[in-house]
Amino acid sequence: MYSYTFRHVQSTKPAAIYDGANNIVGYISRVYPTLFHRIFDYWQEGLVSSIYQVKDKDGKIVFQAKEQFRLLRRTFTIKYRTASDVHELQIKEDTKLHSMKKTSFSLHNDVYVILKKIGDWAVIQRNGKEVARWKHTVKIPPSKVNIELTDPEAEQHLLLWIGLFHTFFHNP
Repeated sequence: MYSYTFRHVQSTKPAAIYDGANNIVGYISRVYPTLFHRIFDYWQEGLVSSIYQVKDKDGKIVFQAKEQFRLLRRTFTIKYRTASDVHELQIKEDTKLHSMKKTSFSLHNDVYVILKKIGDWAVIQRNGKEVARWKHTVKIPPSKVNIELTDPEAEQHLLLWIGLFHTFFHNP
């Protein structure tokens, strides 16, 4: 089980991600390209400029998600860096239902689905099998978040899963 505590949706202070032994495995934060973006986003209550970064414990950026201009559905462009490659993903909200959020993407020739129903854990599934799950334990800031890997192979992409969950479900 992994966890982190995230402040207000517009906070830029990095949140440390801890493993079950209370060791830091990485950091997640919201970033703004300019002060103008930050002021405008503050005025719009976090609905405009969404860029999230996940860094490893040494401070190296592993994951970066940027929301595209929101017209009807949320769409994010994601860069995910591994030791040997940089992957670019695009996730687009498949449904606007308030009772369920869903999207899908491909990575390493596998199809992944991110799904969350109200009151339940958000899950990432690979080819129909659960890989990881994520849940807010406190709904008001600061938010306590728990991440559980349900597939032993998921460990190698831990910071990707955290970045995807946080981007898709913490973002207003």
